[in-house]
Amino acid sequence: MAEQQLKPALGPLEQLLANIRGGGLSGLLETVNPELRNRPDYQNIKKGAKFAYETVTDPLNLISSTPQGFAAASIFKSIPAFLIKPYMKAVEEAEQLKRTIVRERNNISKDGRAAEVAEEKAKQQLVKVNARIKSLQKDIKKETGLEVPQAPVLSTNQGILDLINDPKNIFHGSQTKGIGSFELPKGSGSEGGLYLVDKFIDPRLKQFAMGRPSQGAPGSAYITEPDFKNMLTVGDTSKQMDRLLKNLEINLSQKNLIEPAFQVKELRKNIVGVPNSFTKAASEGLRNIGIDAIRIPNKRRGVDNSDTFISLNPSENLNILDEIPYEDIEGLIKELMKR
Repeated sequence: MAEQQLKPALGPLEQLLANIRGGGLSGLLETVNPELRNRPDYQNIKKGAKFAYETVTDPLNLISSTPQGFAAASIFKSIPAFLIKPYMKAVEEAEQLKRTIVRERNNISKDGRAAEVAEEKAKQQLVKVNARIKSLQKDIKKETGLEVPQAPVLSTNQGILDLINDPKNIFHGSQTKGIGSFELPKGSGSEGGLYLVDKFIDPRLKQFAMGRPSQGAPGSAYITEPDFKNMLTVGDTSKQMDRLLKNLEINLSQKNLIEPAFQVKELRKNIVGVPNSFTKAASEGLRNIGIDAIRIPNKRRGVDNSDTFISLNPSENLNILDEIPYEDIEGLIKELMKR
Protein backbone atom coordinates (compact mmCIF):
# COMPACT_ATOMS: atom_id res chain seq x y z
CA MET A 1 0.00 0.00 0.00
CA ALA A 2 1.33 3.41 -0.87
CA GLU A 3 2.34 5.59 2.02
CA GLN A 4 -0.34 8.13 2.84
CA GLN A 5 0.83 11.69 2.48
CA LEU A 6 -0.47 14.35 4.81
CA LYS A 7 -1.48 17.62 3.21
CA PRO A 8 -0.35 20.82 4.90
CA ALA A 9 -3.07 22.68 6.79
CA LEU A 10 -4.64 25.55 4.94
CA GLY A 11 -4.46 29.05 6.33
CA PRO A 12 -7.66 30.68 7.69
CA LEU A 13 -8.48 32.56 4.48
CA GLU A 14 -7.77 29.58 2.20
CA GLN A 15 -9.86 27.31 4.43
CA LEU A 16 -12.75 29.77 4.33
CA LEU A 17 -12.79 29.90 0.55
CA ALA A 18 -12.35 26.14 0.21
CA ASN A 19 -15.30 25.45 2.52
CA ILE A 20 -17.79 27.68 0.72
CA ARG A 21 -19.79 25.36 -1.51
CA GLY A 22 -23.29 26.68 -1.41
CA GLY A 23 -25.97 28.71 0.25
CA GLY A 24 -25.21 32.25 -0.81
CA LEU A 25 -24.80 34.68 2.09
CA SER A 26 -26.39 32.34 4.66
CA GLY A 27 -24.19 29.49 3.47
CA LEU A 28 -21.10 31.66 3.81
CA LEU A 29 -21.95 32.64 7.37
CA GLU A 30 -22.84 29.07 8.36
CA THR A 31 -19.53 27.91 6.87
CA VAL A 32 -17.46 30.19 9.06
CA ASN A 33 -19.56 29.48 12.15
CA PRO A 34 -21.74 26.31 12.11
CA GLU A 35 -23.11 27.20 15.56
CA LEU A 36 -25.15 29.97 13.93
CA ARG A 37 -27.80 27.43 12.92
CA ASN A 38 -28.79 27.07 16.58
CA ARG A 39 -28.90 30.76 17.42
CA PRO A 40 -32.38 32.34 17.58
CA ASP A 41 -31.14 35.81 16.62
CA TYR A 42 -29.56 34.41 13.44
CA GLN A 43 -32.70 32.45 12.52
CA ASN A 44 -34.85 35.55 13.05
CA ILE A 45 -32.64 37.53 10.74
CA LYS A 46 -32.81 34.78 8.09
CA LYS A 47 -36.59 34.57 8.27
CA GLY A 48 -37.72 38.13 8.62
CA ALA A 49 -35.07 40.74 8.36
CA LYS A 50 -33.43 39.74 5.04
CA PHE A 51 -30.15 39.95 6.90
CA ALA A 52 -31.04 43.49 7.97
CA TYR A 53 -28.61 45.36 5.82
CA GLU A 54 -29.84 48.72 7.04
CA THR A 55 -30.31 47.80 10.74
CA VAL A 56 -27.95 47.70 13.67
CA THR A 57 -27.71 43.91 13.40
CA ASP A 58 -24.82 43.49 10.96
CA PRO A 59 -24.52 39.86 9.70
CA LEU A 60 -20.77 40.09 10.14
CA ASN A 61 -21.28 40.54 13.88
CA LEU A 62 -22.68 37.01 13.96
CA ILE A 63 -19.35 35.53 12.85
CA SER A 64 -17.62 33.98 15.86
CA SER A 65 -14.02 34.52 16.88
CA THR A 66 -12.72 31.47 15.01
CA PRO A 67 -9.76 31.78 12.58
CA GLN A 68 -12.22 31.48 9.69
CA GLY A 69 -14.48 34.04 11.32
CA PHE A 70 -11.68 36.54 11.66
CA ALA A 71 -10.74 35.90 8.00
CA ALA A 72 -14.30 36.55 6.81
CA ALA A 73 -14.65 39.65 8.93
CA SER A 74 -11.34 41.02 7.75
CA ILE A 75 -12.33 40.48 4.12
CA PHE A 76 -15.71 42.15 4.28
CA LYS A 77 -15.15 44.83 6.91
CA SER A 78 -12.17 46.18 5.00
CA ILE A 79 -14.50 46.89 2.05
CA PRO A 80 -16.57 50.09 2.09
CA ALA A 81 -20.22 49.52 2.98
CA PHE A 82 -21.45 51.15 -0.23
CA LEU A 83 -19.74 48.33 -2.15
CA ILE A 84 -20.03 45.24 0.09
CA LYS A 85 -23.70 45.62 1.00
CA PRO A 86 -24.96 45.68 -2.61
CA TYR A 87 -22.60 42.79 -3.39
CA MET A 88 -23.92 40.60 -0.57
CA LYS A 89 -27.49 41.48 -1.44
CA ALA A 90 -26.91 40.60 -5.11
CA VAL A 91 -25.38 37.20 -4.20
CA GLU A 92 -28.44 36.42 -2.08
CA GLU A 93 -30.72 37.49 -4.95
CA ALA A 94 -28.78 35.25 -7.36
CA GLU A 95 -29.23 32.34 -4.97
CA GLN A 96 -33.00 32.78 -4.94
CA LEU A 97 -33.19 33.08 -8.72
CA LYS A 98 -31.14 29.92 -9.30
CA ARG A 99 -33.46 28.00 -7.00
CA THR A 100 -36.42 29.37 -8.91
CA ILE A 101 -34.91 28.22 -12.20
CA VAL A 102 -34.43 24.66 -10.94
CA ARG A 103 -37.91 24.56 -9.39
CA GLU A 104 -39.69 25.78 -12.51
CA ARG A 105 -37.63 23.47 -14.73
CA ASN A 106 -38.80 20.54 -12.60
CA ASN A 107 -42.40 21.77 -12.88
CA ILE A 108 -42.52 21.88 -16.69
CA SER A 109 -43.86 18.33 -16.93
CA LYS A 110 -46.95 19.23 -14.89
CA ASP A 111 -47.34 22.99 -15.39
CA GLY A 112 -46.29 23.16 -19.02
CA ARG A 113 -45.93 26.56 -20.65
CA ALA A 114 -46.43 28.52 -17.41
CA ALA A 115 -43.36 26.88 -15.86
CA GLU A 116 -41.31 27.47 -19.03
CA VAL A 117 -42.22 31.17 -18.97
CA ALA A 118 -41.38 31.44 -15.26
CA GLU A 119 -38.03 29.70 -15.80
CA GLU A 120 -37.12 31.97 -18.71
CA LYS A 121 -38.10 35.08 -16.74
CA ALA A 122 -35.92 34.01 -13.80
CA LYS A 123 -32.99 33.29 -16.15
CA GLN A 124 -33.25 36.75 -17.69
CA GLN A 125 -33.28 38.30 -14.22
CA LEU A 126 -30.29 36.16 -13.22
CA VAL A 127 -28.27 37.42 -16.18
CA LYS A 128 -28.85 40.98 -14.97
CA VAL A 129 -28.01 40.12 -11.35
CA ASN A 130 -24.82 38.30 -12.37
CA ALA A 131 -23.80 41.29 -14.46
CA ARG A 132 -24.31 43.45 -11.37
CA ILE A 133 -22.23 41.04 -9.27
CA LYS A 134 -19.41 41.10 -11.83
CA SER A 135 -19.50 44.88 -11.90
CA LEU A 136 -19.38 45.08 -8.10
CA GLN A 137 -16.52 42.57 -7.99
CA LYS A 138 -14.52 44.78 -10.34
CA ASP A 139 -15.38 47.90 -8.32
CA ILE A 140 -14.35 46.20 -5.07
CA LYS A 141 -11.06 45.01 -6.55
CA LYS A 142 -10.35 48.47 -7.98
CA GLU A 143 -11.18 50.17 -4.68
CA THR A 144 -9.48 47.74 -2.28
CA GLY A 145 -7.38 45.28 -4.29
CA LEU A 146 -9.44 42.41 -2.82
CA GLU A 147 -11.18 39.67 -4.76
CA VAL A 148 -14.41 38.70 -3.01
CA PRO A 149 -15.62 35.09 -3.30
CA GLN A 150 -18.88 34.31 -5.04
CA ALA A 151 -20.22 31.18 -3.38
CA PRO A 152 -22.02 28.59 -5.54
CA VAL A 153 -25.62 28.29 -4.41
CA LEU A 154 -27.14 25.07 -5.74
CA SER A 155 -25.84 22.63 -3.17
CA THR A 156 -28.26 19.70 -3.54
CA ASN A 157 -27.33 16.79 -5.80
CA GLN A 158 -30.67 16.98 -7.57
CA GLY A 159 -30.22 20.65 -8.33
CA ILE A 160 -26.74 20.02 -9.68
CA LEU A 161 -27.90 17.06 -11.78
CA ASP A 162 -30.65 19.22 -13.26
CA LEU A 163 -28.06 21.77 -14.32
CA ILE A 164 -25.74 19.09 -15.71
CA ASN A 165 -28.54 17.54 -17.74
CA ASP A 166 -29.65 20.85 -19.22
CA PRO A 167 -28.47 20.61 -22.86
CA LYS A 168 -27.79 24.36 -22.95
CA ASN A 169 -25.05 24.14 -20.32
CA ILE A 170 -21.36 23.35 -20.87
CA PHE A 171 -18.51 22.65 -18.45
CA HIS A 172 -15.04 23.92 -17.57
CA GLY A 173 -12.44 22.26 -15.35
CA SER A 174 -9.93 24.36 -13.43
CA GLN A 175 -7.41 23.82 -10.65
CA THR A 176 -8.62 27.15 -9.23
CA LYS A 177 -11.52 27.05 -6.77
CA GLY A 178 -14.00 29.80 -6.07
CA ILE A 179 -13.99 31.47 -9.49
CA GLY A 180 -16.71 34.12 -9.57
CA SER A 181 -16.40 35.02 -13.25
CA PHE A 182 -14.13 33.74 -15.98
CA GLU A 183 -11.27 35.64 -17.55
CA LEU A 184 -8.83 34.65 -20.27
CA PRO A 185 -5.79 32.83 -18.82
CA LYS A 186 -2.79 35.09 -18.27
CA GLY A 187 0.92 34.41 -18.24
CA SER A 188 0.89 30.82 -19.48
CA GLY A 189 -1.29 28.21 -21.11
CA SER A 190 -4.12 29.12 -23.46
CA GLU A 191 -4.03 32.92 -23.31
CA GLY A 192 -6.44 33.23 -26.23
CA GLY A 193 -9.35 31.09 -25.11
CA LEU A 194 -11.04 29.22 -22.27
CA TYR A 195 -11.73 25.54 -23.00
CA LEU A 196 -15.02 23.79 -22.20
CA VAL A 197 -16.78 20.50 -23.00
CA ASP A 198 -20.47 19.75 -23.44
CA LYS A 199 -20.57 16.42 -21.56
CA PHE A 200 -19.95 16.26 -17.84
CA ILE A 201 -18.74 12.66 -18.17
CA ASP A 202 -15.96 13.68 -20.58
CA PRO A 203 -12.76 12.52 -18.78
CA ARG A 204 -11.01 15.75 -19.77
CA LEU A 205 -13.23 17.71 -17.37
CA LYS A 206 -12.05 15.79 -14.31
CA GLN A 207 -8.47 15.86 -15.61
CA PHE A 208 -8.44 19.65 -15.90
CA ALA A 209 -10.13 20.05 -12.49
CA MET A 210 -7.40 17.88 -10.95
CA GLY A 211 -4.70 20.00 -12.56
CA ARG A 212 -1.02 19.41 -11.85
CA PRO A 213 -0.14 18.02 -8.40
CA SER A 214 3.06 20.06 -8.47
CA GLN A 215 0.91 23.22 -8.53
CA GLY A 216 -1.27 22.35 -5.56
CA ALA A 217 -4.53 20.63 -4.65
CA PRO A 218 -7.25 19.79 -7.19
CA GLY A 219 -9.81 22.44 -8.06
CA SER A 220 -13.36 22.28 -9.39
CA ALA A 221 -15.63 21.69 -12.35
CA TYR A 222 -17.82 24.66 -13.30
CA ILE A 223 -21.28 24.45 -14.83
CA THR A 224 -21.75 27.35 -17.21
CA GLU A 225 -24.49 28.74 -19.40
CA PRO A 226 -22.98 30.13 -22.63
CA ASP A 227 -24.21 33.26 -24.33
CA PHE A 228 -22.22 33.04 -27.55
CA LYS A 229 -23.15 35.73 -30.06
CA ASN A 230 -21.23 34.40 -33.08
CA MET A 231 -19.76 30.93 -32.67
CA LEU A 232 -17.55 29.42 -35.37
CA THR A 233 -18.20 25.69 -35.85
CA VAL A 234 -15.16 23.98 -37.36
CA GLY A 235 -16.02 22.17 -40.60
CA ASP A 236 -19.24 24.12 -41.07
CA THR A 237 -18.27 27.58 -42.27
CA SER A 238 -19.81 29.67 -45.02
CA LYS A 239 -17.81 30.81 -48.06
CA GLN A 240 -17.81 34.35 -46.69
CA MET A 241 -16.45 33.20 -43.32
CA ASP A 242 -13.84 31.04 -45.02
CA ARG A 243 -12.60 34.10 -46.92
CA LEU A 244 -12.37 36.09 -43.69
CA LEU A 245 -10.40 33.28 -42.05
CA LYS A 246 -8.10 33.02 -45.06
CA ASN A 247 -7.40 36.78 -44.95
CA LEU A 248 -6.71 36.56 -41.21
CA GLU A 249 -4.33 33.66 -41.78
CA ILE A 250 -2.41 35.65 -44.41
CA ASN A 251 -2.30 38.72 -42.17
CA LEU A 252 -0.87 36.74 -39.25
CA SER A 253 1.67 35.03 -41.50
CA GLN A 254 2.88 38.39 -42.82
CA LYS A 255 3.52 39.45 -39.23
CA ASN A 256 5.57 36.27 -38.76
CA LEU A 257 3.04 34.96 -36.22
CA ILE A 258 3.47 31.37 -37.35
CA GLU A 259 1.56 29.46 -34.66
CA PRO A 260 -1.49 31.80 -34.65
CA ALA A 261 -1.61 31.62 -38.48
CA PHE A 262 -1.48 27.82 -38.33
CA GLN A 263 -4.31 27.72 -35.77
CA VAL A 264 -6.54 29.87 -37.97
CA LYS A 265 -5.69 27.66 -40.95
CA GLU A 266 -6.72 24.57 -38.98
CA LEU A 267 -10.10 26.15 -38.20
CA ARG A 268 -10.83 26.18 -41.93
CA LYS A 269 -10.49 22.39 -42.06
CA ASN A 270 -12.70 19.62 -40.75
CA ILE A 271 -10.12 18.77 -38.09
CA VAL A 272 -10.34 15.82 -35.72
CA GLY A 273 -7.89 16.90 -33.03
CA VAL A 274 -8.18 19.75 -30.56
CA PRO A 275 -5.31 22.26 -30.10
CA ASN A 276 -3.70 22.03 -26.68
CA SER A 277 -3.90 25.80 -26.31
CA PHE A 278 -5.11 28.81 -28.25
CA THR A 279 -2.89 31.81 -28.87
CA LYS A 280 -3.71 35.38 -27.92
CA ALA A 281 -2.97 36.68 -31.46
CA ALA A 282 -5.32 34.19 -33.12
CA SER A 283 -8.02 35.00 -30.55
CA GLU A 284 -7.72 38.75 -31.09
CA GLY A 285 -7.87 38.31 -34.86
CA LEU A 286 -11.01 36.20 -34.63
CA ARG A 287 -12.69 38.64 -32.25
CA ASN A 288 -11.91 41.46 -34.68
CA ILE A 289 -14.02 39.70 -37.34
CA GLY A 290 -16.87 39.15 -34.88
CA ILE A 291 -16.24 35.61 -33.60
CA ASP A 292 -16.53 35.13 -29.84
CA ALA A 293 -16.38 31.33 -29.56
CA ILE A 294 -15.24 28.20 -31.40
CA ARG A 295 -16.93 24.80 -31.43
CA ILE A 296 -14.88 21.76 -32.45
CA PRO A 297 -17.27 18.82 -33.03
CA ASN A 298 -16.26 15.48 -31.59
CA LYS A 299 -15.05 13.07 -34.28
CA ARG A 300 -14.17 10.20 -31.98
CA ARG A 301 -16.38 7.32 -30.90
CA GLY A 302 -17.34 6.78 -27.30
CA VAL A 303 -20.14 7.82 -24.99
CA ASP A 304 -17.83 9.99 -22.91
CA ASN A 305 -16.38 12.03 -25.76
CA SER A 306 -17.91 15.44 -26.33
CA ASP A 307 -17.62 18.57 -28.40
CA THR A 308 -14.97 21.09 -27.41
CA PHE A 309 -15.77 24.78 -27.03
CA ILE A 310 -13.27 27.62 -26.81
CA SER A 311 -14.63 30.89 -25.47
CA LEU A 312 -12.66 33.87 -26.79
CA ASN A 313 -14.41 36.31 -24.44
CA PRO A 314 -15.33 34.33 -21.30
CA SER A 315 -15.93 37.34 -19.06
CA GLU A 316 -18.83 38.36 -21.30
CA ASN A 317 -20.27 35.16 -22.79
CA LEU A 318 -20.05 32.59 -19.96
CA ASN A 319 -22.33 32.68 -16.93
CA ILE A 320 -21.20 30.43 -14.05
CA LEU A 321 -24.19 28.56 -12.64
CA ASP A 322 -22.46 26.35 -10.08
CA GLU A 323 -19.14 24.95 -8.91
CA ILE A 324 -18.49 21.27 -8.17
CA PRO A 325 -15.41 20.41 -6.06
CA TYR A 326 -13.07 17.85 -7.61
CA GLU A 327 -13.83 15.27 -4.93
CA ASP A 328 -17.55 15.30 -5.89
CA ILE A 329 -17.07 14.87 -9.64
CA GLU A 330 -16.67 11.07 -9.72
CA GLY A 331 -19.81 10.49 -7.64
CA LEU A 332 -21.88 12.66 -9.97
CA ILE A 333 -20.49 10.86 -13.02
CA LYS A 334 -21.53 7.50 -11.53
CA GLU A 335 -24.98 8.91 -10.83
CA LEU A 336 -25.29 10.16 -14.41
CA MET A 337 -24.16 6.81 -15.85
CA LYS A 338 -26.98 5.03 -14.00
CA ARG A 339 -29.60 7.05 -15.85
